[in-house]
Amino acid sequence: MNVTKELPLIESVRRFSRADWIVAGTALFIIFNGISVCIGWWVRIPILVQLFPDAPTHFNTALLFILLGVGELGLVLRRRGIVMAIAVAVTCVAGAELAEYALRINLGIDTLFAMPFVGFDAPYPGRMSGNTIACFLLICAAQILMSKPGRDAGAATTAAVILKTLAGGIAFLALLGYEVGLKSAYGWTDAVGMSIRSCAGFLLMFIARIAALWQRDIVDKPSLPSWFLPFLAISVVTITVGLIWIFASPLARPFMLDPLYVEVAHRRSIAMMLSIGTLIVLGAISVLVARHKAVTAHASEKKLSLVMENMSDGIMLMDTKGDVFYQNPASLRIRGFQQSNTNEFTNESQKVTNESHKVTWKAWDESGQLLDPSQWPVPRIIRGEQVKGEVIRARRNDGHEFFAKCNGASIYNDGTLAFSYVTFEDITKRRQAEREVQESEERFRTLANSSPQLASMARADGFILWYNQRWYDYTGTTPEQMEGWGWQSVHDPAVLPTVLNRWRDAIALAQPFEMEFPLRAADGTFRNFLTRVQPMKDSEGRLVQWFGTTTDVDQLKRIEQSLRVTQARLESTLEASSVGTWTWDIASDRLIADEFTARMFSVAADAAAKGLPAAAYLQVVHDEDRADVAEALESAIQRCGAYDIEYRVLQSEGTFRWLQARGRVESDGAGHATYFHGAVIDITDRKLLELSLRDNNQQLKRSNHDLEDFAYIASHDLKTPLGGIKSVALWLEEDLQDLSDESRKLLGLMRSRIKRMETLLDDLLTYSRVGRTDTAASETNLADIFAAIVEVLNPPAHIQVRIEGELPVIVTASAQLEQVLRNLINNAIKHHDKQNGEVVISGKLVGEFVEFVVRDDGPGILPEFHDKIFQLFQTLKRRDEVEGTGMGLAIVKKLVERQHCRITVHSQGNGTGTEFRFRWPTLPSAIYAKELANA
Repeated sequence: MNVTKELPLIESVRRFSRADWIVAGTALFIIFNGISVCIGWWVRIPILVQLFPDAPTHFNTALLFILLGVGELGLVLRRRGIVMAIAVAVTCVAGAELAEYALRINLGIDTLFAMPFVGFDAPYPGRMSGNTIACFLLICAAQILMSKPGRDAGAATTAAVILKTLAGGIAFLALLGYEVGLKSAYGWTDAVGMSIRSCAGFLLMFIARIAALWQRDIVDKPSLPSWFLPFLAISVVTITVGLIWIFASPLARPFMLDPLYVEVAHRRSIAMMLSIGTLIVLGAISVLVARHKAVTAHASEKKLSLVMENMSDGIMLMDTKGDVFYQNPASLRIRGFQQSNTNEFTNESQKVTNESHKVTWKAWDESGQLLDPSQWPVPRIIRGEQVKGEVIRARRNDGHEFFAKCNGASIYNDGTLAFSYVTFEDITKRRQAEREVQESEERFRTLANSSPQLASMARADGFILWYNQRWYDYTGTTPEQMEGWGWQSVHDPAVLPTVLNRWRDAIALAQPFEMEFPLRAADGTFRNFLTRVQPMKDSEGRLVQWFGTTTDVDQLKRIEQSLRVTQARLESTLEASSVGTWTWDIASDRLIADEFTARMFSVAADAAAKGLPAAAYLQVVHDEDRADVAEALESAIQRCGAYDIEYRVLQSEGTFRWLQARGRVESDGAGHATYFHGAVIDITDRKLLELSLRDNNQQLKRSNHDLEDFAYIASHDLKTPLGGIKSVALWLEEDLQDLSDESRKLLGLMRSRIKRMETLLDDLLTYSRVGRTDTAASETNLADIFAAIVEVLNPPAHIQVRIEGELPVIVTASAQLEQVLRNLINNAIKHHDKQNGEVVISGKLVGEFVEFVVRDDGPGILPEFHDKIFQLFQTLKRRDEVEGTGMGLAIVKKLVERQHCRITVHSQGNGTGTEFRFRWPTLPSAIYAKELANA
């Protein structure tokens, strides 16, 4: 029975072997060459038709070459229908050409597709030569033989090689005829003769097929194929006979005896003799190699046979028709046949066919369903299916039942089905063991059901299928409610996701499960239980099921919880304080540390809890600090005294952290050091803060220095030329008495601008000195400060400046506070735009601050300008309308923020007035008195 299947085109190309690519590449070259010749006939290009001075390649010849190339592609693509169709077409055309010679008639096929325009010196221009026809017929026959599928194609391959070798020999003789000018060698009829293109095409097809077969059947194969010796013999005979014929020809002999060509003829004779001798030597070597390969193959086959004969699993090999041509003794034993007395792999007594033994057994699948014979593993594999790990229950005709695990598939060679195999593993004992395990489980369940603990059993996938009675009594549930995954209903919903995740992980890894969690009792209360679930595996280590116990540990859990809370409080306190503790048993050199200390010294927490030598901790101390630490430890031990040192330790990620270690040595009655108790504190943040403060102080010093330089420039370098300009303006006004009113107005404007510039420089100097002037705290009466401000500002008569309520007496930096209040009051007076108005100041104590409010009933400030007014050089009116530099409120904001406070403005504009609010710190009297006493 032929079970080969025609694969899709892309899949066929994907399965190409190296041999297939050799043939396919040659076929494509032949096709393209034939197409070029056809184009040459159609468009009349001589160089495409004839390679001078040879015979032209006729259109029919080129067309048949194209068809032969397609046939070769059909062979490698395993499309037998294409090969047969091409062979029929080529045979018909070649047969018609041959009939023209045999019957001496002109059928008109020579000029059917193209009219000759070269080769008119021949009797029949355009007609195919006799040797060309012979080659086409030989290669067609070879293609038909090569297309035969199955294991019986070996003889067909040999015949095909013989035919192609003959065709190659004819083409080779034609080439020699061109070489020596012997027309009878390349033209067997009255036609023009076989062209050089045709000779090359036939030789290429012959060489490509031999190379492909060599790659497929000889390279890395244990023996020579059956076609090799016929190929070698025909090649030697063909070349020898051809050479004798050519050089014995009367036409060739003058050429050989011509004195002008004696040397050339001598070299050619030697080359031909060497060629023949080489072929003979190669043939002898090939025979010896074949013999060696055959011996090696027989030895390998013997070893393979011994292995297969002694395997416990049964093996069957089947040919493409489904006949079993080999099965080992285990297969015979499992399937109920008598074992042969011989063990040779290829012995005919081992062959068993489907017809020679009737079916003597029945088979069921794992579900217990009776299988039809067509659904048994062997018939399915023969049909091309793959069987993997299928278990069947079989009953032989003697009534004995057994279980078998089957695997099998079809084996392809270069895309062609070679044979099929199936293996049988007798698992009867395993199934019996599984039944025994099930019986043991039943006994185990009975024992577990009488236990006071809660117990359960589950399948390998975690599906719980049994609980003992104690479980139902505690939970108040029924078996139907608890089956499978129903146990989730008696778990705490808050803990259930964790339980599920850990249980699923245990199932996936087949590892024991252990966890504590609360379970709901029948009365609705929860108690803590410890659940342990153990995996149960068979003798081969495969997970079979789970058995679990659940123990009431509620009381123990409460005690442990109380201890954990206490321990957690202590650890939290130490952790929050970045403190770790340690104890060093000096005699045994075992230093026990907590988790924080272990982490600081990059030591495993469990190892630190058990105790490590002190050197394990010292080795991570910074190289620059290690000697000081060792010296401090030694000193404390010798003195049995205290220990206090700061040092750096290397962390696992490569960084260093600062630690402060403190401890005390405990001694025995004789004054000898016994234990060393201590603690380590992580002071890295403090050290980093110290470094940061140091850097900030340096930056602040540089900034202050820059500000001092700026203040000096503003007060000296800028004000000096302003003084000169002011003096010049005064001199001009005094010396020039006859100035016009316009000139006097301009001089007045100049003096006003100079005054504004001086004020601006003074304000800039004041702004730059904020925070650098004297900020010493002193007892300050805010009412006195207010009076001094009013006296200095001397507000106009239509504006009243008053205090609302009483101002307290505080301890603060009075100079900065006075400057803030003066700027706010002056700003309110300067921008007031009404005939009568008032500016009110109030202050009250709020904790350790005084909350000040300065308000007026002037024009107010629109909300969109509330942020702008605190910026440098910003005013809401033109400089000519209001005398000012735009620095006052910027200075105020900076002074307030230097006290770590904030100033806000509250106004809607449009004549509603403005209110400024800010807080100012005050030093408590007790602290101030203490500072005075210390001073």
